[in-house]
Amino acid sequence: MNLQHNSGRITGDAIWNGYLKGTIDGKVSGRAIEFTISYSNGDNGFYKGSLTQNGTKIINGTVKGNNGVTATLKASK
Repeated sequence: MNLQHNSGRITGDAIWNGYLKGTIDGKVSGRAIEFTISYSNGDNGFYKGSLTQNGTKIINGTVKGNNGVTATLKASK
């Protein structure tokens, strides 16, 4: 996953299982981060979490997919 942050907007790309490509679109507001990854096969996931104070990790993250899947997530820079 590659994320770019510009004036509160999050964009980027992701690859799932080494082949399924997706695009990222979202926002950061204060320490809250949320974004959607839309994959080429029609699947998408809505990611939501908090940034640590230094901005290098996503904590308390959740994912809800349009296919009914839910999960928790942690990510670091």
